[in-house]
Amino acid sequence: MWDKAFIRFPDKISEGGGARNAQFAKALLERNCSIYRYKSNNKLLRLAHGLGFLIRINSCKGETIFFHYSLLLYFFGSKLVTNFIFLKLLQIVLSSAAKTNKITIEVNDLPYEQSIDLELPSNKLWILDNSVFRIKNLNFIFASRKMMQYVIQKYKTNEPCCKFILNGGPLLKDLPDSPSRKRLKLVYTGTLNHGRQIENLISIFSELPHDLILMGEGGEWISHLPNLGDNIVYKGQLSENEAHVVTAGCDCGLIPYDDSRLYYNLCYPTKASFYITAGIPFISTPLQELMSHFSDSYVFFESFDSWRELITHRDFSKNVMLKKNMISDIRNLYTWQYLLRDF
Repeated sequence: MWDKAFIRFPDKISEGGGARNAQFAKALLERNCSIYRYKSNNKLLRLAHGLGFLIRINSCKGETIFFHYSLLLYFFGSKLVTNFIFLKLLQIVLSSAAKTNKITIEVNDLPYEQSIDLELPSNKLWILDNSVFRIKNLNFIFASRKMMQYVIQKYKTNEPCCKFILNGGPLLKDLPDSPSRKRLKLVYTGTLNHGRQIENLISIFSELPHDLILMGEGGEWISHLPNLGDNIVYKGQLSENEAHVVTAGCDCGLIPYDDSRLYYNLCYPTKASFYITAGIPFISTPLQELMSHFSDSYVFFESFDSWRELITHRDFSKNVMLKKNMISDIRNLYTWQYLLRDF
């Protein structure tokens, strides 16, 4: 039973992090936990909320407390959380609170490693990680096994205080029929910014006898591409439920992440569970975290350079349907309801 939880998530869920936060909040509410929810775009108000948060947890005694690691960056900003004086204060507060309370911090991302591999603006957030992950008596829930193992090894975090809970998918009860067809519908759902193999994915499908369905934010540029084939459709950014229904009507999902990059191997893509709970297999590059959870019986693991050959193989449609029929055996194991059962 949790006593207090400090959370933040958007009203409109359009990406995996928001969906994860929302599911944790739902699980906490079901356990009658007192929830403090934060939502503000005003930097001064965020800072005031952050100071109030530190005061509140430091005044707790004998309680179980849960909060998202991302809250620290949301409250205080990247400059303050990497400031030497502030970090000393943060260490004192968290160390003191952890002595008299059971504190669990949920870690969805590692923004420093993420910024390098996703080519985002550089940051020094490893300094924050180096301070928080070394504090004794803190408990951590990571979003993947590899991420947890990486932090334990890099920061010497106390291993018994760490666990992981994968990102799940919603439970779609009524799945559409799965007719056998030569012309398949393959789907990618997620962020569609330039530089995430999306251009190469579109290039492959421009020459294939199958349909490519793209859903997610940041893909407006796709509609303006010259010579875009009729078999490639960008549906825009849909709600989670709408996207899940569309996905269930497709035959195979796609995860074209660059497997040479560290962060992609550390994280567990939410879209993996999204595809599985929609009742379809997926093609993924050989990412270490994903390969530790799925076998070739259910999904395809191939280097991106081999995708064209895989999809054009004469047995591809048959193999997709075989895997699709087997997904029913594991579909419930990747729902949020199942993954959060012991939380």
